[in-house]
Amino acid sequence: MKYGLSAAFLSGLLAVSAFAHGGAEHVAGFARTITATSVTVETTDHKMVTILLRPTTEIKKSGVKAKIGDLKVGDRVLIHAEENKAEKLEAEEIDFGPAPAK
Repeated sequence: MKYGLSAAFLSGLLAVSAFAHGGAEHVAGFARTITATSVTVETTDHKMVTILLRPTTEIKKSGVKAKIGDLKVGDRVLIHAEENKAEKLEAEEIDFGPAPAK
C-alpha cells in the first residue's frame, strides 16, 4: 500500500512537471560551444543541437540563479526550449552543473 501511494504521488508529480513546461522540448547533454546568443549541446546520443538564448532565458547553476558567463564548455546541461516561428529552438531555462568526475 505504501509503495502504491508513493508511485501514484510520483506519477502525479511528473505529470505536473510536464504540464508546467507547456510542451517545451528538453535538451540534455554537455555544453560544447557557448556564445552570448546561443549554446550548442552535444546530446546523450552525440548529436549537436544549437539553442538560441532569449533576453528572458532563466539560467541556473545547481538550482541557483546564474549568468551565461558562468556556463563552461563541458558542463552538463538540461535546457527547456521551444521552437520559434523560424523553427529554431529558443531556451526558456538552462540548468547546468559541472560534469561528473571520471
